[in-house]
Amino acid sequence: LYHKYNDLIREGDYYRLASYGENHTHDAWEVVAKDQSEALVTCIQVLHCTNSHSKKLYIKGLNTGKKIRIEGTEQCYYGSTYQN
Repeated sequence: LYHKYNDLIREGDYYRLASYGENHTHDAWEVVAKDQSEALVTCIQVLHCTNSHSKKLYIKGLNTGKKIRIEGTEQCYYGSTYQN
């Protein structure tokens, strides 16, 4: 995956979505291409809490009026859907 997303990671805009230092369970970050043509979201669960609920991430930096498809799926939603 490193080679696939190398340019995006080096040149994209970085957003911190969650911090282990604040929530004590997970870290999450996102890199968005300057032209907003693609984004990469990474979430790392550091500690597991028994019977915990799924984490909700609010994605940043996407074009709210553009339809976006998550790789590996056929579903398309507007950027505003992922940011709210």
